[in-house]
Amino acid sequence: MKERIYLDGFEIFRKFAPSRDEILLERVTLGVSDGSKRMALIETRVQGTDDGSQQLLRYQFDNLLGSACIELDDQARIISYEEFFPFRSSSYCAVANQPK
Repeated sequence: MKERIYLDGFEIFRKFAPSRDEILLERVTLGVSDGSKRMALIETRVQGTDDGSQQLLRYQFDNLLGSACIELDDQARIISYEEFFPFRSSSYCAVANQPK
């Protein structure tokens, strides 16, 4: 079972054992904003193991219209690129290899 809890710019993700009495993985994510839009995500593994790094910093940049967004890691490597139709439905999405 998986669980996501959202609290105004903060997310807690938990993955439970089949018995549901043990947390196998827990990650917390903090969104960093300039007051009007999100600029970065700081994701930290609190408990358990997975293929990702202990902490991941994702910088997010969009164009003036918000119709395209690129996401970079802390070494300025591209994580993802996405373009949007009006009303924010995705028209194109490319994802690089998952960062380590």
